[in-house]
Amino acid sequence: MKSIAMLCVLAMLTTAQTMNNTLTWTDSPRDVFINGELDRATQVLVCDQPSYLAVLNPKLDRAIVLSINEHKVMLTPKSMLTLSADHASAASPAGFSREDSGVFVRIEGPIYVFQVAGKSFVIRPHQGMTGELSEQKLFEAMPVWQSLMDEYQPLDSAVAAIKAASKDSELILAFGTWCPDSRNYVPKLLKTLKTAANNHLKIKLIGVDHDFHEPMNTVQALGIINVPTLIVKRNGQELGRFVETPAANTIEEDLAAILEGKPLKHNGRWDRGPLLAHGSYSIRDGEGRTVGTEKFEQYRTSEMGYLIHSEILAGELSTEVWYRVDAANRPSFVEVTKKRGAGILRTRFRFDNNKTMTVRLRGNESGTSEQVVSVPDLFGVSSPAAASASWAPLCAVSNKIAMRVYVLQPEFENPMGLMEDASYEAKQDESIQVPAGEFKTRHVTAKVGGATCELWIDAELKAPVRMRTSKGFEYVLTSIEKTNS
Repeated sequence: MKSIAMLCVLAMLTTAQTMNNTLTWTDSPRDVFINGELDRATQVLVCDQPSYLAVLNPKLDRAIVLSINEHKVMLTPKSMLTLSADHASAASPAGFSREDSGVFVRIEGPIYVFQVAGKSFVIRPHQGMTGELSEQKLFEAMPVWQSLMDEYQPLDSAVAAIKAASKDSELILAFGTWCPDSRNYVPKLLKTLKTAANNHLKIKLIGVDHDFHEPMNTVQALGIINVPTLIVKRNGQELGRFVETPAANTIEEDLAAILEGKPLKHNGRWDRGPLLAHGSYSIRDGEGRTVGTEKFEQYRTSEMGYLIHSEILAGELSTEVWYRVDAANRPSFVEVTKKRGAGILRTRFRFDNNKTMTVRLRGNESGTSEQVVSVPDLFGVSSPAAASASWAPLCAVSNKIAMRVYVLQPEFENPMGLMEDASYEAKQDESIQVPAGEFKTRHVTAKVGGATCELWIDAELKAPVRMRTSKGFEYVLTSIEKTNS
C-alpha cells in the first residue's frame, strides 16, 4: 500500500511539473538604448512568474534575460522563446538553458542598466510618440503593432459597410503608443481600413503623450481625455467618435455605424451583472425651481456588490458618474466625467488592497495630475451623483458612525476633492411621498466637513428618495422602475 501511495504522489508531482514547465511571456513596450542610442528594433517581453524580462535584438545572436528578483543578467539562445504569430506573446521552457553574464542596476523604479558583449544597455518605460505620425513611422517604432495588424481578421459585414461609404470623410485617430487599449484597437482599425480599401476615407494618426500635454492643440481642440479616440468628420462636421473601447463588439462595427450616420451609444466598459433598477431625480434649488436632472441605472456585479451609472444635466454642465461598491459596500471603483462647453475633465479612482486610493485627473485643457491617499477601514467617496449618495452610510454597521470620506464637488471648477471627517446618524423611519411614489425610508443626517445633508434612504433601492444639501439644493426621485433580477 505504501508503494502504491508513493507512486500516486510521484504521479501527482510529475503532473504538476508538466503543467508548470512552460513560461508565458508578453510583449512590453519599452525604450531600449544601446550605447546611448534608442533602438526601436529591440523587443522586450516580460514573464510574471518567475519575474523575468527578455530582450530580443536582431543584431545579437542570443537573447538577454534579466532575472528581476536576483538582479542577474543571463544569455540564452533566441530559439528558447517561441513567439506567437503576432509577436505579442511567447512561450519558453521553464528550465531554459542560460548563461550568467553579470548583474544589472535598477534605478528610479523600472529602469535597468547593464552591459552585454561590450555594449551598454538602458531599458526605460516607453515614453510614447507624439504628434502626427505616418503608418511607416509608427510601425518602425512599434513593430509588434504591425504584426498585430497583419494577423487581425476584421468582421466581413463591417468591412462591407465601410467599403460602401460613398462620401469623403476624415478619420482622426488619437492614441498612445504606451496605452494597452491603443495597442489592442489601433492595429485592428488599420487592418479594417486596408481591407475596405475605400478611397473616400482618409486617416490621420496622432500620438498623445502619457500626461495628455502633447500635442496640446490637438488634445484641447478635439476634447481628448481617453485613448484611443477615433473622430470621424465630414465637411468639417463631426459625425461621431469611438473612445477607448467599442460600443459594439469590434471597432470596425463602431466605425461602420458612424459612417452610416448611426453612431452607437456606449454603455460603458465596466463589467456589470443584471440591471436591478433605473430611474431619475429632479434637482431643485432653494425656491423649488428645477435646475437639473439625474438619470441612473443600478446593476449587480460579479463581486456581489453594486454598480451605479448616473448622467446629470445642470445648465451647461453635464456629469457622468460610474460608482461601484463591493459586497461590503466599500467603493471599489469610481469615475466622474464633467463636460462644459469644450472643456472635459475625468477623475478616476482606483483602490489598491483597501489600503490606498489613487485619484487620477485627466483634462483636455489641464493635462493630468494624480493623488495617492491612504484610506482607513471605514471609508467612502462622495460623488456628484445622488444615486450613489447612500453607499457611505450603508457600509457602516451601526445607526451612528464616524468615518473618512473623499468629497468630490459637483462644480466643474473642482475636479479633485478632499478627504473630510464625516458622521452619519440615523434619525427615524419615515414614509415619504415623492413624484415616483410613496416609500418607507430611513432618515439619515450626514455631516461631511462643514456641510450637513439630509437623506431619506429606501432600504430596498439602497438610494435616497429625497436628499437635501446644505447649499439648499434638493434631489427628488421622480421615476423608478425595478426589475425582477
